[in-house]
Amino acid sequence: IGFKLAQYFVADHPDPELVANLARRFLETDGDIREVLRALFHSPQFWDPSAVGRKFKTPYEYVVSALRLTETPVVNVRPVAATLQQLGMPLYGRETPDGYKNTRDVWLTPAGLSGRLNFASALGGARLRISEPAPGAQNPTMNALFTNAVETAPRAPVDYRRLLGALGEQLSP
Repeated sequence: IGFKLAQYFVADHPDPELVANLARRFLETDGDIREVLRALFHSPQFWDPSAVGRKFKTPYEYVVSALRLTETPVVNVRPVAATLQQLGMPLYGRETPDGYKNTRDVWLTPAGLSGRLNFASALGGARLRISEPAPGAQNPTMNALFTNAVETAPRAPVDYRRLLGALGEQLSP
């Protein structure tokens, strides 16, 4: 459990000392995950500047963070689900109980990067129909609810200044 938490939050190959500390905390607290996470978040490895930005996002994390950053209201989930399918991480598509891998080597591929760029370009250019009800949706009541919740007119492209404000110096000229 300590290894999985450290791998998820800190690095694909976490410091063995961190893993041992988390395992010890798990045993000391009879498995209190809140206390294990507290130990993780207060560890020097978590706050080490070399750990910042080391984790490569899974397709799910990438898509969700892009939607949040652009404040895109999601009414039609079909383009989101199709993107996740294309990126190799369909919702509820993992057949084994161990879940999707969260390491860079699984997701950092030429096809994966190309798919991410295509999604970002379509999202930034307002070419995805995420903010309006899905065409031919079966439930008219839900469509009416969604239609009232968001404007169905095409959205303007994402304002690049918003991205600069959020990502700052991480973007090159």
